[in-house]
Amino acid sequence: MSAQISGPDDADCAGRRGLRYWVHAPYGFTHNSEVDARLSGFPLFVFLPAGRTAAETPVVLLLQGMAAPWHWSSWAIPALLDMGIACVTFDHPLAGERSLVPRLQGNMLDQLVPLLRRKVSIRPELVGRMVEAMTHDIRTAFDLAADRQGLGSPRRGLFGISMGGIYASQAFIRDGIGQRLLLAMSQPDLFQFAGSYGRFFKTGIVGHEGRVEQLLPDYVRGGLQFARALNEIRAGGDHCVLANPMTHIDRVGRDRRVRLMVGSSDSQCSAKDAVQTAARFPDGECYVVPGWGHGGPDTERHCLNFLRSQLADWAQA
Repeated sequence: MSAQISGPDDADCAGRRGLRYWVHAPYGFTHNSEVDARLSGFPLFVFLPAGRTAAETPVVLLLQGMAAPWHWSSWAIPALLDMGIACVTFDHPLAGERSLVPRLQGNMLDQLVPLLRRKVSIRPELVGRMVEAMTHDIRTAFDLAADRQGLGSPRRGLFGISMGGIYASQAFIRDGIGQRLLLAMSQPDLFQFAGSYGRFFKTGIVGHEGRVEQLLPDYVRGGLQFARALNEIRAGGDHCVLANPMTHIDRVGRDRRVRLMVGSSDSQCSAKDAVQTAARFPDGECYVVPGWGHGGPDTERHCLNFLRSQLADWAQA
């Protein structure tokens, strides 16, 4: 899968100047060529700090959660730049400009309805293809930053929020990309994450398929199919194993750090499960924030404190 890259153009984030590239990386997400084309093209942004040579500058990739556009991480970019750390970020499938409905942001069900109307079923296989495509995209992002901006330092980190954490984990664990994996409201075990997230939906009627389901409004059908897919992923069938980053945990040694941060009140990412998953890594740890849920007004503050503490030794003196 070779990516076609155009640009850069000037970009701005919270008053900081950056570069915007357009990447088209063809991938077969579905059987629908229109959908695949829309999900295969995305903007990629690079922000460089001042006063540090590119070759010595650490790089952190920022990935948002389900249906959330890249600029929902805009609060992190000035903070990292002030530490002398470069930032790379891009939209993932079904978010921002990589969406069939870019005007609707942050709600996964809004993104699923256009798929149903194009006869695309919401199945675990689609999730697996999205995870696979994102691992390629993450490598493309780091390669672009190195080739075009000289950001070739081995000090590379991946920061993922919610579903962005699954994408980051697959690239880090399976493909060996990066030295540090930092996740918020997330954890690397896709099966456990899907189980926690699935409980957020009403799954009692998930088994009702067939003609009755076809009579339901698209928004409801999308929710049912999504919940059913989460249940199937949680069960850990053969078709889900390769998409689970923890399948490849034996590839992570003591020289690569894994840190998780979850809230004790998070209904979509179990703190208990996250603590158990972190303990499986040679250098893994999970911090549980009392009273914090899956998002909320304190999210930026918690995440900034997390990033600053975990990247302090990479900061410019």
